[in-house]
Amino acid sequence: KPLALSLASSLPDGLCCDVREITKRTFSKCPMSFKSRTIATFFKTRPNRVTWLVVQTKPKQEDAAELNLSRQGYRVFLPKLQQRKRVRGKWQLVVSPLFPRYLFIDVDYGTDDLAPVRSTVGVFNLVRFGQDIIPVPDEVVEFLQVQQDPTLGAKNESDWPHKKGDKVEILQGPFAGLAGVFDISKDEDRAYLFIELLGRASRVVVERSMIGDTIQM
Repeated sequence: KPLALSLASSLPDGLCCDVREITKRTFSKCPMSFKSRTIATFFKTRPNRVTWLVVQTKPKQEDAAELNLSRQGYRVFLPKLQQRKRVRGKWQLVVSPLFPRYLFIDVDYGTDDLAPVRSTVGVFNLVRFGQDIIPVPDEVVEFLQVQQDPTLGAKNESDWPHKKGDKVEILQGPFAGLAGVFDISKDEDRAYLFIELLGRASRVVVERSMIGDTIQM
């Protein structure tokens, strides 16, 4: 998912709609009238020149970019997400970047030297429109920060991914190879599925670890 859509969809309805709109336009193709919103015009409405900028990293080098930017004295925010995923055939809790290939740095624009950012190991470039560096509204970064679980260093979405009505494949056990329809959880480790047995839908209990990903209809 593009960063623009990811950021916009991450914002709660409680935040004012202009923040959502500014964010969406900031990181997507936008009309020329909005592209004139440069750093200079942005700071006309702010009491200081401290702002968040977006850094695009090289593929799968978000952690390296975060570490090396921090070592240079930049304040860095790399939002992460913990999810339950199947890895090598088993369900595992995996922590990964919330926005692959993107992180945020907090700078005092006009004072901090941004020249070293691009040459930092793991970094591809600062996000720009043409030659203009585009700032990120503080409300966006603040919202993402409060979503991070401090004990995990990530946003926690570790619930099982299956929802009522999802069609799933059973990977192990006596019903291996059959497809079922997810009903509800029985407990943390087991769930009820409906499967076709002898021409009728039967409700059975299956270990969560034996259920595969949702089958796209």
